[in-house]
Amino acid sequence: MTFLTAAALGYRSTGSLVAVTMVALLSSMAMIAISVLVAAWLRTIFDLMTIGCFPFFILMFFSGGMFPLPPLRLFTVAGRSIDINEVLPTTHAIAAFDKILNVKLGLGDVIYELAAIAVLTVVFYVLGVWLFARRHLRPT
Repeated sequence: MTFLTAAALGYRSTGSLVAVTMVALLSSMAMIAISVLVAAWLRTIFDLMTIGCFPFFILMFFSGGMFPLPPLRLFTVAGRSIDINEVLPTTHAIAAFDKILNVKLGLGDVIYELAAIAVLTVVFYVLGVWLFARRHLRPT
């Protein structure tokens, strides 16, 4: 819907729709994994309404979705600097969308971002399921 709205307002991209769809699907799975992790911490629907939205604000704000953040380097691996906000899958999704839609690169050019999103999705999902089971599914 966002892409269609942008197109309706005059945005034109020659990026691959298949590549955008792949990044969107993987990013959606990452958001589901984060939602499971958030749900593990919440106890009631009231908690969801009052506290549950805060982690998603952090995702939006600290992933570079609102404005670019200055690099806060954690370490460097094989010549690639890893910043602190790269623990958020949305950071990689934004970078992948930018490369595909604005820089007009292909799916092969965002392999690092796709791999990072996939790894973070698995980590957040496993952590969320484990924590949810520990907090909510134990017999009392």
